[in-house]
Amino acid sequence: MSKKSDNYYFKNFVICAEYGEEAARMLERNLKEFDVTHLSERLDEIHGIEHAADQKKREMLAALVKEFITPIEREDIILLSEAIDEVTDTIEDVMIRLYINNIRMIRPDAEAFAHLITRCCKTLSRLMEEFKN
Repeated sequence: MSKKSDNYYFKNFVICAEYGEEAARMLERNLKEFDVTHLSERLDEIHGIEHAADQKKREMLAALVKEFITPIEREDIILLSEAIDEVTDTIEDVMIRLYINNIRMIRPDAEAFAHLITRCCKTLSRLMEEFKN
C-alpha cells in the first residue's frame, strides 16, 4: 500500500499536465479567433498559466528535496516534471512568436495543428491521471 505522500507527486503531475492542456486550449482558441489587437492581452493570460505551472513544478521539486523515499526514482520525477513543464513553456513560446513576428493572419493548417496539440495535451493529462496505477 502506498503512503499518502506518494500520491503527492502523481497529483502534481496531473495538475501540471492540466496547465499544459489549458494553455493548448487557449492557443487553439486564439488562433481560431485571431485578433492582432488583443494579442498582448492574450499573451498576459497565457503567461499567467505558464507561471502557475512553473510554480507548481517548483513546489514539487522543493518537496522532493526533503523527501526520503519517493514512489519512483528522483531522477524520473525531475525529468518528468521538466518534460511536462516544457509543453506549457513551448505553447507560450508560440504565442510570443506570433506577437514578436507581427503575424496578422492565421492559416487554416495552423488552426488544425493547434487542435492536434490540444488533443495531445488532453491525452497527456489522461496519461498522468493513470500514471499512479
